[in-house]
Amino acid sequence: MTDLTQLLPHYTPTNTRLLTSFQSHNLTTADLLSLDPTDISRRITDKKYPSLSPPLLEIKRFITNLSAAFSSDTPILPATSINASQTFLSTGDETINSLLNGGIPTGTITEFVGESGAGKTQFLLTLALTVQLHGRGAVYISTESPLSTPRLLQIASSLNTRFSPNPPVSTDKVLSITCSDLETQDHILRYQLPVTVARHNIGVIVIDSIAANFRAEFDRPDAKRVKTSGTGEGPAQMARRGGELVGVAQGLRELARRYKLAVVVANQRLGHGLVAFTVYTLQNLEVSLARGVTHLNPSSS
Repeated sequence: MTDLTQLLPHYTPTNTRLLTSFQSHNLTTADLLSLDPTDISRRITDKKYPSLSPPLLEIKRFITNLSAAFSSDTPILPATSINASQTFLSTGDETINSLLNGGIPTGTITEFVGESGAGKTQFLLTLALTVQLHGRGAVYISTESPLSTPRLLQIASSLNTRFSPNPPVSTDKVLSITCSDLETQDHILRYQLPVTVARHNIGVIVIDSIAANFRAEFDRPDAKRVKTSGTGEGPAQMARRGGELVGVAQGLRELARRYKLAVVVANQRLGHGLVAFTVYTLQNLEVSLARGVTHLNPSSS
């Protein structure tokens, strides 16, 4: 768990012996926050000397204290302070901006969830262009299919007609990346994306969709799966993937905070590990916009 000092530099663990055990078994902070205490106990138990394993109650207390430390490390501001200091990116539609309490917030992650055909990609393509109304560009990461350039051109033309921006909205300011598998996605998010954001004036990172490659990894035969250290099968492997997704979210949130940009991700269903961020459920967004009525329901925050 060598990343704990980076995530919480001022945190003092209540049980240093247990912390040493976690570190010696290569458990990360994401593992501790996402795995069940029973699974953690199995991971650190010496099969030769099971009687020497730490009591489950100690592990639960450690995790409870660690979770509390993360909560206290994130300041809770009154709504008036948040509204005064928070900046938003326009969606290009005043109705949606109003439903989102101002638009897409910068400095954090916003997740849009909806069934296939609800209009998630349509909405994300629009965001990749409307960010230019704020003088910034976009990075669009596709995991399920390549970026639809013809549709992007249509949306750009529509925005230029509606808003007459100067300079006009252009698809040239949308940097497109396609991740065909989990290994490629991990490399891009860890190494290429930070460099791209630093070199260009990026205002929004769009990922469509964030969990697709994780789902595809589980659908593949065991022999073809990407191997990871300490990998297991079944629930243990699922928990590890969940921990990896939490790690991805932490990296994205750090980029959002550092560069004051918005990270917007799409998902087909809830429960893939992007917790503690704003989540909205889309219900037939594209059709509803055409009729002048938008159904945009906040699921959690």
